Amino acid sequence: MVLSQLSQLSKRLVKFPSLRFPSWRLFSSLAALGVLSAGIPAATFAQSNPGLVIFSGVGNRSNILNYHLKDGRRNVRDDRYRLRIPANKVDNGVSRLIVSYPDYYEGRFRLDRIEVGYGERYRNKVEVAYADIQEECYAIENQRGRRDLYHCLNISLETPIEPETPIEIKLSQVRNPWQGGTFYFGAHAVTCLDRDREQPDSSCFSDPENSPTVGRLDTPFRDPRRIQIADIGVWILTID
Repeated sequence: MVLSQLSQLSKRLVKFPSLRFPSWRLFSSLAALGVLSAGIPAATFAQSNPGLVIFSGVGNRSNILNYHLKDGRRNVRDDRYRLRIPANKVDNGVSRLIVSYPDYYEGRFRLDRIEVGYGERYRNKVEVAYADIQEECYAIENQRGRRDLYHCLNISLETPIEPETPIEIKLSQVRNPWQGGTFYFGAHAVTCLDRDREQPDSSCFSDPENSPTVGRLDTPFRDPRRIQIADIGVWILTID
């Protein structure tokens, strides 16, 4: 993604100078995500496990993704989330997965308890190179004229996942928020467009030191490798 593409939609974002943003940060792509830019409705109803979503606020129902919670109750200290992405949503190879979630979701994730499976019944596993959480990674303006803040769970993979492959993100030992509710988790995939010539099968983001960073919108990227961000859809999680 080039600087000119980022600048087109940068006005939609809140800038936090104290944070260091990777150059693939969702400056434009996430802000343009249709299911989010419409605003999160105040009153929604959804099952805490896969099922019929009666009122979602998502215009295109194909953007609603499947998931499973082991427990789904508030304040549970050892829940397990299985967030699934169907093969028809994976158009390109995936080097990094991003799960965005609203800042009012007060649950906690164990970064050392994240697994990524793919293929038939998600039997194949890809090693997680590293994972981190970036608070207030972006903001969008909702229908009421206020800015909603989102955090990003970044999951970088040792090797990329091939296109047209179903993916499951398994988050174990999750501590659910103390207050229940419906939470919209966004699904995003990052594709590396410039492969490492010496290690063509490696991920763009297998080493945190190699992650391109940017301090301000007008700062040049430190890493010239090009990437592509795909906004895949949304998991509508209900915590009872």
